[in-house]
Amino acid sequence: MISIDSDTILDPKTIVEAIARSRGIDLSTIPRPDILLVSASPRIHTYICRALGAEPLSKWVYGRYSRWGISLAIIGGYRVAIARIASIDDINFIEELLSLGISKLIYTSFATGLNIDIGKVVVPYGTICEDGVSENYVPRGIGIAPSTQLLDRVRAVVSDDPELRDVVVFARALSIHSIYRLYTSKIKEFVVRWDCRCIDSKLCAVLALSQYYNKDAIAFLGITETILPYLERAKDETISNICRWITSLITKTITRIQSIAT
Repeated sequence: MISIDSDTILDPKTIVEAIARSRGIDLSTIPRPDILLVSASPRIHTYICRALGAEPLSKWVYGRYSRWGISLAIIGGYRVAIARIASIDDINFIEELLSLGISKLIYTSFATGLNIDIGKVVVPYGTICEDGVSENYVPRGIGIAPSTQLLDRVRAVVSDDPELRDVVVFARALSIHSIYRLYTSKIKEFVVRWDCRCIDSKLCAVLALSQYYNKDAIAFLGITETILPYLERAKDETISNICRWITSLITKTITRIQSIAT
């Protein structure tokens, strides 16, 4: 049984501390990562862990191999916690990790493209929240942006890498839980008027949480299907390339970070 004082305001850090106490874990003995890398795609998560040689954290509040287990990798001298979220309910897990003192967040996922080629990687410079889980964190129709500092570093990385220049697109992203709630004309409006080039259901929530906790955040979204101007799905080879390009963006962006508050 987890004991929480009746007068305690429930917040993510309180919950994590209570779970740790119930399992006899001293949080001060767990290595504190500098950067949180979260993927909403199991395939991206698996690829990144293998490419970076990440090892599951043996002593962790939720268990080593649980749904909310994390792996650690060292990139550019920084400790990077690699986690995955399997559903919209796992947004709470991200908030719990952010409350432990992690300073920067990188979010990755596969996304649905809007007037963009299969195989591109979108780096959002802004977002629009339309519905779904993100509306619990950002009002409908409101935009939210990633860290300007991290976005500048990504632009520099892409500018210096000919391969990434060919695949990376800087554009807005639309957060909506179900594309079936929108008429095609409405989707086209997001493309033409607001430069939205992809859809991801969790992005606004993730960026909003990073701002609530005063953490820098950035996102890399791989286009594996499109609904405009036509329906198309990516082949396996293209998906593998997307995973490789996203991993390259992650490592090169992190190595350009000169200082991280810990």
